[in-house]
Amino acid sequence: MTNSKVFLEDHSGTILKSVTQAAHLLGISTRYLGTLTRNGDLRSHKLGKRVLYTDASLQEFIASKACVAQISPVDPAPIAS
Repeated sequence: MTNSKVFLEDHSGTILKSVTQAAHLLGISTRYLGTLTRNGDLRSHKLGKRVLYTDASLQEFIASKACVAQISPVDPAPIAS
């Protein structure tokens, strides 16, 4: 592993990301983002009624998932002919 830092490509210049922006950056649905947030897998912040995500919390989430993928590689079973 050469570099464990994960960078998100977003040119909006905002520090906090909306649910839609965060889901888009992670490549998941807003519904699944809500599930991750409710389960405590992804940190969020509330501002009034809005749920917002920091770049740091999104990067931490991606890094934690990258570590899991490296620790437990999937070995596909051979297909029987």
